[in-house]
Amino acid sequence: MPVPENIEQSSQILKSGKYQVVAWDLDTTGRRLIDEICQIGGFYKTGAPESDDNTFSQYVMPYRNPNPGARRSFGIKVVNIGRYRMLKDLNTGKILKTKSEVSALQDFMSWLGRAKGDFEGVILICHEPQRKVLVPLLLEALYKYNLLPAFMNLVKGFCNTSTVVSELGDKEKITSLSLRSLCKTVLGDTSLPTNSATDRCRVLVDILASVTGGENSLVNVDKIVNLTHTVESEESQLKSLKNVLGTQGTLRPIFESQLKQKRLVRERAMNLRRTIAEAGLDYTALESAFKDGSIRKKLEPTKAPTDDIDEIVKLIEEHFSVSDGKANEVKIKDSPSVNGSY
Repeated sequence: MPVPENIEQSSQILKSGKYQVVAWDLDTTGRRLIDEICQIGGFYKTGAPESDDNTFSQYVMPYRNPNPGARRSFGIKVVNIGRYRMLKDLNTGKILKTKSEVSALQDFMSWLGRAKGDFEGVILICHEPQRKVLVPLLLEALYKYNLLPAFMNLVKGFCNTSTVVSELGDKEKITSLSLRSLCKTVLGDTSLPTNSATDRCRVLVDILASVTGGENSLVNVDKIVNLTHTVESEESQLKSLKNVLGTQGTLRPIFESQLKQKRLVRERAMNLRRTIAEAGLDYTALESAFKDGSIRKKLEPTKAPTDDIDEIVKLIEEHFSVSDGKANEVKIKDSPSVNGSY
């Protein structure tokens, strides 16, 4: 029997309780699921005076090099010194002290254990106004080293602060959900550093404390619990994301020409491809839908804009029409001539 939608949604939301709010962030080699962690940052506040243990920072030596976007955003790059690869801070020019990914994750979990203290668990808050990538990357890393069970003993849920700001923030003042913009509109300070993961965590705690109206510059936990997803629900979303990515891979032949063009065309193609994948349609399913004329009908459940659906239908019809044309050409070339000679 299917689970009623409201019960299914309520099981994804964290139940009320006594939780410690901890801001966390990652510097990564890029924004894909196959990218790697370069830095884990964390910060939390309690009623007690702040100490060094309120902040966590650990750099990780990745196997792949950060892509150009990551180098610009995080100010780090991989350099070769003799036979060794090292992580370098582009702002200071210094070589950063790194650990292996598994050691960094274990240190992070030890720190989270200290942050949890006597609380029921930790709510990890991060800021992703666009496509979610931080939680999936962290979960993938935890899976890799079989650390998820121990992690779930500490962390009870994840909260995307962009949702909290959208729900509770002053809509007249807040014009953008980017962290830099929120520093200005919520905190009234444009000079705050946001380059490294730890810098962003500090800023995030102050923004959320202001938006939730918490006392003594602390985040009001009661106001974010109903916007916090359990770790189990995030696992489920990761599974769905992997299925979507697998489906997207089969659609590459349809979007190949657009994916080789300039950035705006490429991004548009990726969005359209994602819409098809979220509808559960792989290449074979699209070919069948093209033959029986049901493409539009199968895309309607995605609730995508009409313009998007029109463009997708046009692309698919063009692709398979060309494919059919080429197949017919091959048949004509391979068929024997009238007099029986080839």
